[in-house]
Amino acid sequence: MQRKVNYRLKTKISPILIIGTQRSGSNLLRLMLNQLPQIEAPHPPHLLQVFSPLVPAYGSLEEDKNFQALIGDIMRFIEANPVPWSNIELNPDKIFERCESRSLVEIFRVVYEMKAELKGAAYWCCKSMANVYFIPEIEDSGMKPFYIHLLRDGRDVAASFRNAIVGEKHPFFIAKQWVREQELANAMTARLPAERTVVLRFEEFINDPQRALTGVLTKLEIEWTDDILNYYLSEEAKNTAAAGEMWRNVVKPVDRNNKRHYSEKLSKEEIALFESIAGKALTYYGYKTDNDIGKLSAQYSEQEIRTFNEQNEMLKKEARVKYVKDAEARAKQENVLKDIKKRLGK
Repeated sequence: MQRKVNYRLKTKISPILIIGTQRSGSNLLRLMLNQLPQIEAPHPPHLLQVFSPLVPAYGSLEEDKNFQALIGDIMRFIEANPVPWSNIELNPDKIFERCESRSLVEIFRVVYEMKAELKGAAYWCCKSMANVYFIPEIEDSGMKPFYIHLLRDGRDVAASFRNAIVGEKHPFFIAKQWVREQELANAMTARLPAERTVVLRFEEFINDPQRALTGVLTKLEIEWTDDILNYYLSEEAKNTAAAGEMWRNVVKPVDRNNKRHYSEKLSKEEIALFESIAGKALTYYGYKTDNDIGKLSAQYSEQEIRTFNEQNEMLKKEARVKYVKDAEARAKQENVLKDIKKRLGK
């Protein structure tokens, strides 16, 4: 039985997790927070999302060799991250010694904490939005993160996925994902003390970053500094932009007009399809729908869904071809993961 540890009492370094759905401005937020000396926010290798399905294949983590094997594989994976983790040498033996329980979540904590220590930061921040699926495990581990639910109009999220090598591409699947992840973020954070959560709306965030971030920084007991707005001049921003086309805008100042572009990038039929699934959620979060959702049917036949899936897979393949630079940047990490899975028999 794993013992729970109250890390907020044991260490001065506390976690910040950005949750929600990808393509919601999480890299912009990460780079802004990284400008603060109190926060270390490296580009995430998505450790929980990638390794959770693989953990059972390692066998009991109570056996040193199995736990050490998992740590070693995670280190290889981080070292191959498209956006390199600078100024840190991740030593598997040191990580093994620092882990106070045998779990993936504990390795996740220790690795980020070691990165934050090099900066002398009081917080480490992970912007892997899929962490929303692992909140129960994170909370049970004894970690008590501060959660930022980053919320963006789901239709703009869908449009943004069209210009990215990652993620689903068809509005049917993106709508379902967006609804599921917003509901999950709401449900999970509703159970936590108010001082540990905040909802940050993307549209308000880009319109007035200082005003929108004040609620976040106040809860973290950090003062605003105009250095936050110079994120696009940082080495971290340059390294991020160099790693892929979908991040090219992070070396530019905030684009306050980066909203409601979905009407230019999605057809009327695609917008109606998205709203047929996510219309109620859009309305709940304060977004006006283009269609009367009462007249839209969210019932689709098995044949229609199969067609959506075929189109989705085709669009994914096209993205791999179109965004060659992004694919090349991910190749090293993908090869590491393939090697790990092959060894584990997955």
